[in-house]
Amino acid sequence: IGNNFNKYKFNILGLYNDSRGGDSCGVFVGSRERKDVQYGHDKTKLYKNFVESGGLKDVNLESPDFALLHCRKASVGGISLATAQPVVIRDADNKVIFVMIHNGTLINYKELAIKYGVDFTVSETDSQIFCKTVFKAGYDLLSEYEGAGAFVFWDWRDGNDTIKIFKGASLYYENDNDLYIERPLFCISEENSFWFSSMEESLNFINDTNSKVINIKSNVLFTIKNGRIIGEDAIDRSKRKQVEKLMVNWEKQRELGRKSYGKSYDYGDYDEYDEVWNRYTARDFNGNSQSVKSEKADSIVKPPYVSKNKIYFNVDGLYYINDVPCDGPIEATPAGYVDLSSVIKKDIYYFVSGVLMYSYFDYLCAKQFVNQNFGLIDDNCVEMYLAPYSPTPVPWIYFDDKNHQFIEFYSYNKDLKDSELASAWFEPFFDFKRNRYIVRMGGITWRYEYPNSGSFYVMPNEKIALDEQILSGKISKNQLKKMIKNNLKNVYAKH
Repeated sequence: IGNNFNKYKFNILGLYNDSRGGDSCGVFVGSRERKDVQYGHDKTKLYKNFVESGGLKDVNLESPDFALLHCRKASVGGISLATAQPVVIRDADNKVIFVMIHNGTLINYKELAIKYGVDFTVSETDSQIFCKTVFKAGYDLLSEYEGAGAFVFWDWRDGNDTIKIFKGASLYYENDNDLYIERPLFCISEENSFWFSSMEESLNFINDTNSKVINIKSNVLFTIKNGRIIGEDAIDRSKRKQVEKLMVNWEKQRELGRKSYGKSYDYGDYDEYDEVWNRYTARDFNGNSQSVKSEKADSIVKPPYVSKNKIYFNVDGLYYINDVPCDGPIEATPAGYVDLSSVIKKDIYYFVSGVLMYSYFDYLCAKQFVNQNFGLIDDNCVEMYLAPYSPTPVPWIYFDDKNHQFIEFYSYNKDLKDSELASAWFEPFFDFKRNRYIVRMGGITWRYEYPNSGSFYVMPNEKIALDEQILSGKISKNQLKKMIKNNLKNVYAKH
């Protein structure tokens, strides 16, 4: 936004943001004399392909006053040319007078549209409906939406280019205490020039000045003209939430566990949630998995509708296949299926006692540690010690004298060289629905399901390189033994 446009920088931002889009793209570019809007979809859904196919040939990129670019990843609504962004509103003469780009997913957009008398169709997305509602009701509407959003608005209703930019922060759920950023948004603000992007690294790449990349302040509606911020209006989102409802009331379960057992978390029998979590497994004192038919059993609940011959994540923190904790190398698709003989794309994933390993080398180290320390012991807390080798928090599963089952989640602290109670969010892998779990002081407090997504395990590049050396024989067996020994010595220095 401003008087210092550079089409090469603009294209670089688009190429970077392709990684956050993938379903369609679009640009809205303009000066006082001319406004252009173009979209890419199908074969030009990526900005890269959109540009290569000449999508910008009819767009004035010589010296525009603003250029807005959006790379869409669908969350609400179908994938088509009609649902691509920017969202554009035209007047009776077909002249563009209002534009919005939005990153995020909204919950109550239909309710707001009905409240303010805005007509919409079932084929429209949350962004399209919300744009029309803001156009009619005004920017105070940013204090009313539930869900998540970062927004940029272009407004021509007073005959001037006015651009407003906003990034929301709100509660994750109704009973939360803190506000969390809903979607990322960063900027570089120079003299008469304002660049913004969902990706901080993209702005760092194009930054050839002494300007600092800024994390845009949440819950402030910034007004920008000629590349300069000329107004800031606070938006109150302290009572808004990002999650519509909890499918399982983890908070209630955690509090019940605290009252009875201090800081332990009892995921026991809560039959009011049977509609969502209605299949159970339990472990005996030796850690063996067994079926439990009674719906009143004090046990770990298992997700319903689990496919056969597919790796899945259970709420006890472990990965299973056909009701048995995964162990050893397993060849599977990125979605976790192991019996699709016609599928070419398969990878090998490594598990120890139901815990997913980062890599083959981590698997070898974890197996060695288990063999050295747990071979002759009837102890089912082995999972906790595997935290250094897993990409997600790992569970410590234990029982009281009544055979009630408890879980605390641990992660590895590299500075302390020790496992500690986890406080973070994580997304299990091999999950089409992409569940996100929030863990605080070892206890899962809530779970949220993202629509139209998938969470697959991708091994870090440096671990791929090490595994290739080991598997190709470039690292000898003696060298490998020394590497494993040094790893165990460094990782478990305090044990």
